[in-house]
Amino acid sequence: MKSIEWLTRSEFEARLEPVEGLTSLQLGFQIKSTFFDERVPIAGDDVTTEELMPSSTHRWYGSFKKRLVFFDVFDRKSDQALVTIGKSERTSIVEEGETISLIGSQLDSNCVTYIECVQSGALHSVYFRDEHSIDIPVWSCRSKREAEALCETLCRSFPMDYFVEAAEPDATWVIRDAHSGRVEGRYPSRSGALGIACRTRKELVVSAGDGFPVYTVTDGRVSTSIRK
Repeated sequence: MKSIEWLTRSEFEARLEPVEGLTSLQLGFQIKSTFFDERVPIAGDDVTTEELMPSSTHRWYGSFKKRLVFFDVFDRKSDQALVTIGKSERTSIVEEGETISLIGSQLDSNCVTYIECVQSGALHSVYFRDEHSIDIPVWSCRSKREAEALCETLCRSFPMDYFVEAAEPDATWVIRDAHSGRVEGRYPSRSGALGIACRTRKELVVSAGDGFPVYTVTDGRVSTSIRK
């Protein structure tokens, strides 16, 4: 199996070349929090200040299958890594499925949590269900066939039950105190709002208004949704 070639920052920058038609693809993976410290022979760079990051960010550099890649961890104790890899604009995400799976294997990851989406007006999403029973969208697109093809690849590559459903509705999701009705926050996605609500000790209600499901969150547990 092709392995990641780990690089120092200077080695990485020396290989950077402006290539016409080249963009980058961002991916999120669940990892062991000590993976980079234990498995990578090169220390990560603290890029918090230069990248204007809101929290401590360390970055590791490498090359994978002749493509430059870097790995960001936003907290040294975090179990999430954001991976940025060069890709051709002509390559679809479905065609990138093998590369996504191989990178996940190199990171000993049991779950890809995010795949960058550049399509607007998405109708379908690939999801997984997290420990709070929240359906987390990994990637969204217009074509159900593409979503199902990527889902099949991910299910073969990771020990996670990915599935395809309709994309999250375009709405502002509001978190309110279940007792006082006070607004605790507003978020552009259902999964994001529920994730924030699950991190608190309060009893909260999450909804986007009439016609949308209403969720009750208590001590990190999400109730069955109820439609108004």
